[in-house]
Amino acid sequence: MNRLVIIGNGFDLAHGLPTSYKDFMDDYWKNIKDSNHDELVAFKIGSYAEFNGHNNLNDLIDIIYPIDVKYKKDGISIYKLADNPIVFANNRIQIIDYKNYFFKSLNQNSIKNWVDIENIYYNNLKEIAKDEIEGKSLIRGISKLNEEFEQVKNLLARYLNEKAINQYDLDFIKKKSSEWNSFYSVLKPISLFSNENNILKEFINEEDIKYIKERFEEEGREEVVNNLYILITLQFQAFIVSC
Repeated sequence: MNRLVIIGNGFDLAHGLPTSYKDFMDDYWKNIKDSNHDELVAFKIGSYAEFNGHNNLNDLIDIIYPIDVKYKKDGISIYKLADNPIVFANNRIQIIDYKNYFFKSLNQNSIKNWVDIENIYYNNLKEIAKDEIEGKSLIRGISKLNEEFEQVKNLLARYLNEKAINQYDLDFIKKKSSEWNSFYSVLKPISLFSNENNILKEFINEEDIKYIKERFEEEGREEVVNNLYILITLQFQAFIVSC
C-alpha cells in the first residue's frame, strides 16, 4: 500500500520559496535603482536620478513624487500637466511611463494571486476584440497584447531562475542527503514487509486502521502464495534437470 501525497498550490510557499505574485512584482520594482529606461517602464524625470530604500511600487512612487512640485499622483502613476495645454487634449505627461500596457494593468489591479493574471489577460483580450468588432482605431491589437504578455512571462522566468531555482538546493534527491532521507521516510510506500514499526499509530480513524490491517493480511497471504509458487517452480526445475 502506498501513501498518497497531494501537493497543490501553496506547497512552494509553505517551504519558504519566494514564488508568490507579490514576491515577483515587489522584486521587480525594488531592483529599479535609477531613472534609466527599463524594458517595461520609462522614467521621464528630465535628469538622471537614483532610487534607494524602496521595496515596492508604492515606495518608489513616494520617492519620485517629491522630486518636482508639479508632479501629481494618480494611483500607480505620477504625471505633470503640460506647460502649454491644448484644449480637449490629454495634457498629462506621464513621469512613470508604462511601455507595456499589460504590465500596467497587472499593477493597476493590485492583484495578489497568479490566477488573476489570466483574468486580466482575458479582459484585455475582450476589450481589443470589442474595438475590432466596432471598427475602432486600435492602439494595440491582439498581437501586441501577446508580445506584452510574453515580456512579463520572460521577466517571471528570469526572476524564478535568479531568486528560487539558483538560490535553493532543489536537486537534493540525487545527492541522497539527510534532507532526502527525511523526505523519503515520509513518502516511501507503507508495507507489512518494509520493517516499519507501529505503522498503525500513524492513523486514528478506526475504519482506516481496520482497512490497513485487512490490507496487511491480504498482502501477507499474497506473499505466502508467491513463495509457494517460487518453491514449487524451483522444485519442478530441479526435477527436470535430474531427469
